[in-house]
Amino acid sequence: MTRWLERKKKIAHHSNYVLWREQQVVIGPQSLTALHGIQWHPPDLASILEVKMTQHPTQKSVPLSEITGILPSQYGARFFIPALARFTVQWLNPGWTARRVEYHAEDFITPMERLAVFHRVKFWNESVYGKETVDSIHVHPCSTNADGDVAVPARFDTALIRVRSASAMVSAEPRIMSEGSQAWTGTRRSLNDVCVAQVRVVFSLTEAALANMFPGLGRDQRPPTHLAYVEWFSKFTPAPERNSKMYKISRTVRDGQRVASIIPVSLIERSVHLIPKWPGAVPRSWTCENVLANCDSFYVNPFKDTHTYFNLY
Repeated sequence: MTRWLERKKKIAHHSNYVLWREQQVVIGPQSLTALHGIQWHPPDLASILEVKMTQHPTQKSVPLSEITGILPSQYGARFFIPALARFTVQWLNPGWTARRVEYHAEDFITPMERLAVFHRVKFWNESVYGKETVDSIHVHPCSTNADGDVAVPARFDTALIRVRSASAMVSAEPRIMSEGSQAWTGTRRSLNDVCVAQVRVVFSLTEAALANMFPGLGRDQRPPTHLAYVEWFSKFTPAPERNSKMYKISRTVRDGQRVASIIPVSLIERSVHLIPKWPGAVPRSWTCENVLANCDSFYVNPFKDTHTYFNLY
């Protein structure tokens, strides 16, 4: 039986070869693709990936206590309210210095007690890749079943964030561009224009909350609908490491606490894969679920996919 199957395969391959040769004789030296006007176009690896959000949030009403809580079933955005205050003051006064923004942010009063949150951010480019989801970021705490066991572990992905235009400078805590700003128009640009951050919460504000926080501004002047709370990593090193060819980054910490901001989701370019820089022997307690929280230094993996490789080098 095995010999019979092998013989049938050889006959099928030979038949395909004979058919191909007959087609070559008919069309002459021209290839089949040239005859039918078919040409292969390489993918545009520098194309901008656009954010695609679902029409409805994953969770319609999440208490702020759950967003700022640090339990496994919570989002862990410890400084969400101060970050929201700084974001509001900076949006209303884009020319103010960081110190002045911090001073006036102390008077901010949160106008809401619950938020609508999203657990996934998708990226696509319809003109290049069609309606296929090219990349995505997952942002959600762990969920448990009826027995109290973990059904879905927590996941807070890291992402590449646009933090400045070509002429702007980046401070220790990146000053976020406005919604209409563009740091990248499809051409190669410096890595100083982007930073890595871990996304902890993706949320939206109601019209009533926006009207309360940004009085006197029209709808076209208010922040975009979808916002994200992120915790920053340091800027990229001037050059990748000699052996691994990967850039090294570390957590941005101030006074022993992680530096965090609220940004428009549209400033997120794509997801980023980080590889921990082990401090000698790897602690046994470290897992794929807690390594981002326990490790301080990482390598940015440019070999995640061709799109990441092209734009990091």
